[in-house]
Amino acid sequence: MKDNVLGPVIVCPHCGYQYLPAEIYLPNSFLGKPEEILRENISGRIQDYFGTNMNLDERYMCDHCNQPFEIHAKIQFNTEGIDFNKPHKTMIKKQSLFLNED
Repeated sequence: MKDNVLGPVIVCPHCGYQYLPAEIYLPNSFLGKPEEILRENISGRIQDYFGTNMNLDERYMCDHCNQPFEIHAKIQFNTEGIDFNKPHKTMIKKQSLFLNED
C-alpha cells in the first residue's frame, strides 16, 4: 500500500494498477463485526466477544491484468486524552440560506 495525494492506495504488484482500499475491502469484513462484548465491570477490559474478528488479509484479481495478488493491511490506533478544562474553540459551520437540491 502506498500513500499519495488521494490517501493510501493499493497497487497491483504485476502491472502497477491502483485501487482505493474501499474498492477491495468490505467494511464489515475488514473491521469485523462484534455482536456481543463481555467486559469486566470496573476496568472495562474486554474478556471475550462473540462475532467476527478483523480480517486484514485479502486476495484480489487485478481488473487490469487479470493477475491475482494478496493484500495485507497494517493498521494502528492511536489515542490521546483531551482536557476540556482548558480553553478551547468549537468551530460552527455558518448556516446557508439555500438548500441543496441533491
